[in-house]
Amino acid sequence: MDLKKGDVVFRKLGSDFIYLYKKDDCGNTFDEKKAELLGFMHGDGAFHKGEFKNHNKMWQLYTREGEGYYVELFKELCGFDKEPTLIYDSEKTEGVKVFLSCKSVDIKKFYNDDLCLTTCDKLRVPEIIFKSPQSVMRAYLRGVFQADGWSNDDCIGLTSISKQFVDDIAILLSFLGYDCSILKNRYFDRNPNEGHKVSYQVTIRKYFLEKFRKEVGFEYKQIESDSVSNWCKATMPKTDELVRLFRSVVSSRQELRDAGLGSLYDWTRKDRDNNISI
Repeated sequence: MDLKKGDVVFRKLGSDFIYLYKKDDCGNTFDEKKAELLGFMHGDGAFHKGEFKNHNKMWQLYTREGEGYYVELFKELCGFDKEPTLIYDSEKTEGVKVFLSCKSVDIKKFYNDDLCLTTCDKLRVPEIIFKSPQSVMRAYLRGVFQADGWSNDDCIGLTSISKQFVDDIAILLSFLGYDCSILKNRYFDRNPNEGHKVSYQVTIRKYFLEKFRKEVGFEYKQIESDSVSNWCKATMPKTDELVRLFRSVVSSRQELRDAGLGSLYDWTRKDRDNNISI
C-alpha cells in the first residue's frame, strides 16, 4: 500500500543492537575521545587532499573562543605540540575569533581505518561510528554539533553541503532514539549566480530536544539543568487524524496521565508541523 500525503506513519526509534569497541590492525581502540574529535573535525576541520609518507595526512583544526577543549584533544590524540594561530578576528562582532591548529597526523597512530578524511562536499559518517557503542556514537554527534550545529527554542539543527552526511546524521540520530527531519535549502537553486552550493539541514524535533541536551549536549553550549524543562516543553507535532485518534480512545488528559503518557501530548496548542513519526 502506497503512502500518500496526510498519512500518519508510526515507526520505531532507537535500536536494540549492542556493539563493542573496535580495534584496528595497529592495536588502536576507537573510543569516545577519538569519536568526538573526529566529529568536530568533520564539522570544523579540513584534511589535505594528498598523503605524505608513512600514511601521514595533514589535519587542520579550526576553533573559536571557548572551544579550547578540542585543541587539548588534538594535542593529546594527534601529538600537536604548538599553540593555535589566530587567523580571524571579527571587526563586527566582539569576541568572535578563529584559531588554526595544523598537524601532519600519522593515521596508524590515531586509528587506521576509513575515517572519511575528505572534502566537506563528499563528507559522510564513517562506518565505524555505526558499529561502535552508543556512547561513541553520542560523542561523535557531540563533536559534529559543537562544530556545525545550532539551536534555538524550537529545534537543534545541523547544516552541510553534503547530502550523504546529512542523511547519515539523520540515521545515527534515529538509531539513538531521536526523531528528526531533513530539509533542502533551495535558495541557491533559484539563484545559481550567487556561486554557493546547495545545502541540506537536519533538525531534531522539539519533543526530543531535552533528551538530546541531556544525553549528547554541546560541550560549550549547555544550558542550566534547571532551565531545560522551560527551554523545551514536552510537546509533539501532531495531525488532525492523530488528535481524533487519541480523543476516540481517551476522554480526558487525566486518562493519559494515569497511563503514564501525560507528557506525550499537548491538547492546548496547534503545531505548525503537520507530520508525526514515533
